[in-house]
Amino acid sequence: MKVHRWKTDAPAKTIRIGRIIGRWAKIAARRKTVVIFLEGEMGSGKTTFASGIISGAGINTSKFAGSPSYTIANQYEGDLRINHIDFWRYNLQQYNKDMILEEFSNYLDDDITIIEWGKQLEKSIDGYIRIKISGDKKRTVVLTAG
Repeated sequence: MKVHRWKTDAPAKTIRIGRIIGRWAKIAARRKTVVIFLEGEMGSGKTTFASGIISGAGINTSKFAGSPSYTIANQYEGDLRINHIDFWRYNLQQYNKDMILEEFSNYLDDDITIIEWGKQLEKSIDGYIRIKISGDKKRTVVLTAG
């Protein structure tokens, strides 16, 4: 299992780290779907980080729709298709994981899928990347890939 760590104390730095991951994900997506789980408390910078991933993968971020907390999913297209899903409003404890996976399976077939608040689904998806953002003003970003 590979682990990478970064420190950030500003949104611009968080986006920069996200762009590094986005460039890598764009290359990896040529071979298979890349699924990235973002973990962190409310307001920890998950959506800011996601915008960096999307930008790094080559999508014009002027089209970035922000957090999909209320729309559940945003899709972006350019050289590849990226999905940004936020299950915050979907209290996953109330739903059968298989039902959620079936309902959102079409998103998991695209090039890159970024999922916020989806920890309960991790065991059901092979080959994902977990990125945990923690801290208040000075944050730590930890990427774990298995």
